[in-house]
Amino acid sequence: MQLKWIEDLLVLAETKRFSRAAELRRITQSALSRRIRTLEEWVGVELVDRGTYPVELTLAGLSFSDQAREAIDILREQRTVLRAGRRMPGRSIQLVAGHTLSTSFLPRWLKQFQQRHAYISPFNARVVAANVHDAVISLAEGLCDLMVCYEHPSVPIMLDKGKFISLSLGRERFLPISAPTSLGKPEFALPGKSNPSHSPPCLYRRDVLGQGGRRGTQPGGRSVSPRPLL
Repeated sequence: MQLKWIEDLLVLAETKRFSRAAELRRITQSALSRRIRTLEEWVGVELVDRGTYPVELTLAGLSFSDQAREAIDILREQRTVLRAGRRMPGRSIQLVAGHTLSTSFLPRWLKQFQQRHAYISPFNARVVAANVHDAVISLAEGLCDLMVCYEHPSVPIMLDKGKFISLSLGRERFLPISAPTSLGKPEFALPGKSNPSHSPPCLYRRDVLGQGGRRGTQPGGRSVSPRPLL
């Protein structure tokens, strides 16, 4: 049994719609349904009455959700206490960030911040790597001081903007890479782009690349075609 299965059930009980619950849980509706089914198999009884609309919990589901909600509250409270005990002594802040950001961006940014703002008393920073969902929960529940994550209008962060203030720290450029066809052309094109000049570049194995990414030769003079890395 996983804690997220119970959280799925509690969100479904609140929204009474699989589609809305899946949206809030940031998973597909089919994935949410599978996880609810798995929880029911673990408990041994049906927890959701799927014959009603809006969706309602069964009597067993209502009883289980009440106990589960109380258990989750206890676990989160205990986690808060334990994490508070792990805080660094003195002036310290705790940041939660995506796995890539926590290793590639934050160490350099924190160092530059303290160098540029030398008038601020030195402080310790503890960085916790997490996925976006867990990072949002940590910030919302007061388990960290700051959250650093990627943000894009098409993928909004589920936080109350009236309660949490955000600041842009920089911009990231993403480069699409395509596997090549047997003719050395990009196998995929960017959506909505029919012009070949808009096709993404190809990625080949370094050991067989010839000049300009064309056909190369192996030791001994045998001609080979570039092999796709992807």
